Amino acid sequence: MTKLSLIVSFAAAAAVALNSVKAASFRADRTLAEAGLQPDDWMENLDDDPGSGDDGSQLGQFANVRAWDQCGGMNFDLARYMSGVVTLDATTKLTCEPGYGCEVVNPWFFQCQEIVDPYVVPRYGQCGGIGYEGETKCSQGYECVVSDPWYSLCRPKGTQKRTVSKKLAEADLWTESSGQYDQVDAWEQCGGKDFDYALFLDASVDEGDAPMLTCAPGYGCEVVNAWYFQCQPLPDLGGVAQWKQCGGADYEGATNCVTGSVCKYFSDWYSQCVPKEKEDA
Repeated sequence: MTKLSLIVSFAAAAAVALNSVKAASFRADRTLAEAGLQPDDWMENLDDDPGSGDDGSQLGQFANVRAWDQCGGMNFDLARYMSGVVTLDATTKLTCEPGYGCEVVNPWFFQCQEIVDPYVVPRYGQCGGIGYEGETKCSQGYECVVSDPWYSLCRPKGTQKRTVSKKLAEADLWTESSGQYDQVDAWEQCGGKDFDYALFLDASVDEGDAPMLTCAPGYGCEVVNAWYFQCQPLPDLGGVAQWKQCGGADYEGATNCVTGSVCKYFSDWYSQCVPKEKEDA
């Protein structure tokens, strides 16, 4: 091969390499440049962004982020959900699973949170019953379950109305004073007119009486209406509410969660109170 041919070949290869670098650089700068954002005001612009995941889809997102998981933020590893050239971009919001949107908790932690729909009944909310005139459609993953003619509520799909086998032996009583032999589970009915107290009490209830049964730890029996009492979470002024922040860099608030929740570590910048059953999820 002549010297001239070698020079031409080398020049062509250099041009191809230069174009590749330019393309990669443009790709890496895409989200900030195309959005017209400056580093100092990106947080302000994100406040009006519903978290549609447009940035993620353009970068080749190959999997939706699960409910309540991290979906963006400073130093977040986007390569866990994106293919192609991926850079650490603090403005990118990934697409969440259906029914959830990517919300900014702080600059380092974006989270897939449930999308609030005014026409959808929230988890464990009332969705039916005699005299009820509200919404009847439950949020994603929940269904309207009839507890009695006066009350239906949104419960996780596949959940059936709870029944209890009566225990006759006195040794089975879990609380001697009341004669109640089994506590009522969270969100279950704990009393009301025409309620079958024999499911929980080893004693008869006078007609017209509607005592409140004892609920599982962390829950109290609340009156929803005359025919339906429900075990609802007790207020805990000394603990962080479920789904709220309980730790992370520069965090100075409380770190103990309300009853039934634990403080789960997500990153050095964010820990959150989640239900105990989701601690290892």
